[in-house]
Amino acid sequence: MREEFAARSVLRLAAGTPGWRPPARRAEPGLDGPIGGAFLPPPPSLPELDRWIGEVCPTVLLLRRRGWRLTERGSVPAFTRLEVARQALRRALGPLGEDADLLDHAEALLAARLPAALRDAAVAAVLVRAGRLHLRLPLGRAATAVAKAAGLSPALVLSLPAEAAAGFVEADARGIELDLTEPARLPPIGFAALPRLLVRLRWSPALALPPELDPARVVLAAADGAEAIAWARRHQITLVEADTPPA
Repeated sequence: MREEFAARSVLRLAAGTPGWRPPARRAEPGLDGPIGGAFLPPPPSLPELDRWIGEVCPTVLLLRRRGWRLTERGSVPAFTRLEVARQALRRALGPLGEDADLLDHAEALLAARLPAALRDAAVAAVLVRAGRLHLRLPLGRAATAVAKAAGLSPALVLSLPAEAAAGFVEADARGIELDLTEPARLPPIGFAALPRLLVRLRWSPALALPPELDPARVVLAAADGAEAIAWARRHQITLVEADTPPA
């Protein structure tokens, strides 16, 4: 069940107006459910947008997904993926959320706050279920600039759109994951010089693994169902995202 989630235990991060309930949650397939209730300030006006993003508790507007490592006998927890809940953010912004450019701007600013928030052990304990953390950053200077300067843990992997690969990846030694929407078009990156670089592919029956891509680098998303897991095992891919522990 894919839903927005929030945790009461991290409400102290929020500087927004108390007493406001978040928009109604809507189920979306692929992510686990809410941790608990939380509050949101009322929708901002245009001049207030950046301040609103800077004050709202970021954990109120996140999606979480579980990752697994396939083993001979089944699977074990391997990582947790976090990303901004774009549809929840759109609803929380009210009329401003209907403007695609403003929504992109707000998403990038909110994502840029997450590395610092996750330094708080109490926040990390609530949000990260197991293993390392894969933090998705949207395409945008605000998110990537803050992430570069964040001094993040080696257990954290930054997940970026493939379009953001140029310059950012080769300039950064931390773990990077490229979210690839077109597997046939790998970005021109020196994979051999970046041993921690991962590539996220979305499962579909038509998916073909690029021959130059080492299966050990692949994270297979949307791997729900026996067919997807069988494909992953056949191609020696061990990292997958699924709603339930793969068999």
